[in-house]
Amino acid sequence: LTTLAVVYLNDVVGLNTTDVSLFFLVVLIGTIPGARLAPIVTKRSNPNVAWQISMVSLFITIVVGAFTLGNAPNKYFSFVWGFFVGFNLGWFYPTENLFFSCALPKGSEAEIA
Repeated sequence: LTTLAVVYLNDVVGLNTTDVSLFFLVVLIGTIPGARLAPIVTKRSNPNVAWQISMVSLFITIVVGAFTLGNAPNKYFSFVWGFFVGFNLGWFYPTENLFFSCALPKGSEAEIA
């Protein structure tokens, strides 16, 4: 996924190597508030619904960015998109781990590793 993102950002969006590095830094920073949102959504619904919402949100974010960034007048709009991708990734992975840990039967908790 990372290799494909580098090719897309370089060829389609027009980012150079420094900009691609900054893009991934922005994605990493975006995971922090996303990880803070994960327990809030999970407490208000349940792990299954929260995981489904995070997957749909991540899908929509990636599709919107993929179709709009190639025609963007400013290539630095990709950093805003990168923050939202990071936000959704930060929400997705903790919720995914919670969902799978809840799906395990009692007594087999060590098998998730």
